[in-house]
Amino acid sequence: MYSNFTKNNTTNKVILFLLIIDLIFISIDLILKYLSYTDPNISVYDYEELRITTDLSYAEFFQYFKYLVICGITSYLIIIKKNHYYASWLLVFLILFLDDALQLHENLAVFFISAFNLKPTLGLRQQDIGELAYSAFIGSILLITLAVAYIKGRKKFKKTSIDIVLLFGLFLFFGIVIDMVHSFVDYSRSLRYIVGIIEDGGEMIVLSLLTWYFAHINFRKKKSKAYLYKSLYNKKIPFLGI
Repeated sequence: MYSNFTKNNTTNKVILFLLIIDLIFISIDLILKYLSYTDPNISVYDYEELRITTDLSYAEFFQYFKYLVICGITSYLIIIKKNHYYASWLLVFLILFLDDALQLHENLAVFFISAFNLKPTLGLRQQDIGELAYSAFIGSILLITLAVAYIKGRKKFKKTSIDIVLLFGLFLFFGIVIDMVHSFVDYSRSLRYIVGIIEDGGEMIVLSLLTWYFAHINFRKKKSKAYLYKSLYNKKIPFLGI
């Protein structure tokens, strides 16, 4: 089944390029951290733009690039190929791009904290609770939009959307679950660094996989029946309409 995704040279080059750049950024961060431990004259804070855990670093701008590529592909699918159901996915990744670029989850978390008088609980900081509230609010809107598109969409769009949901769920795992774990481990700088690398490195790699998958959607043959979810569950799923 996986061999069906490796037959297109264009998408092969896409995923290879993205993953190589991801691994370079991750490796640079690890090397800088190692050097800072072994040489007191070297500080990772002197190379913040090279780290993957820093805002407005080169790695973060590379993430922006992936978001824009996905938005570009979905726009092409909507406008040129007249598949308007992909507007729901365009909205998802456009919001994610704006959220990352403008730090919406951090800034709007303050609004939710004030509006609903949110308090620290279960070991989570007030800021963490506010960000979860923001994520739940935005997530609910996007979920409704995706559900409507899925119900009305054609069978091929539904199957493709299930694949995207699988990858997107993995992306959210690193972005939300591992991020929450990250906030709990402030008692150990080394452990906090490792969790931070897993969080941001995981997000980078999964977003590369998402970018590759959207490229696959665009370049695949019309009769292609290659779907990721079938590799996990190769049976009909009646309640999903496929």
